[in-house]
Amino acid sequence: MNQELNEDQVKELKEKLKDMRPEEIQELMQKQCLFCNILNGDVPSKKIYEDNKVLAILDINPAAMGHTLLFPKEHFSILSQTPDEIVAHLFKVANKISSVLFDTLKSEGTSIYLGNGQIAGQTVPHVAIHIIPRFKDDKVSIGWKGVNISEKDMAKLEGDLSKKLKSISFENKEEKIETKKPKKIENVSFERIP
Repeated sequence: MNQELNEDQVKELKEKLKDMRPEEIQELMQKQCLFCNILNGDVPSKKIYEDNKVLAILDINPAAMGHTLLFPKEHFSILSQTPDEIVAHLFKVANKISSVLFDTLKSEGTSIYLGNGQIAGQTVPHVAIHIIPRFKDDKVSIGWKGVNISEKDMAKLEGDLSKKLKSISFENKEEKIETKKPKKIENVSFERIP
């Protein structure tokens, strides 16, 4: 049952958090996190893949048959807190799971979705990728209505964002990204939990 805190409770909680060390706050968050409780074995799940960095389970409230949740074994609330090597591994595994869903369920597509923050649809404060098999007329709804933005505002935003992004150092920045023609999926090699 989800209960909202009243003003006094929020104030009291903020005071307690102020005096806690970062390790204590992290431990408290993990105790309240559904995915951390699944990782600890306190909550049962249907595991379909696991390695030393991530766990993939079937969603208990799926958008479609095969809807998979993939999340890191270490607790990170949002994507920007997650180390780059874990982010890279998450998406590499998500890609493999997507291929297996295509092959196993004969899906016509997959939606790979990450809600980053509560306002973006994140319901558990632990980074997780949804991999949802898609079929024609499947009733899964992921979308938005476009908004009109003036050319002036778009140009300003382009300048602001590109300036900030140029100041960020990316590894292998010079590395050329090659695009490959999609190939037919056959004999996907992917470890599964027994």
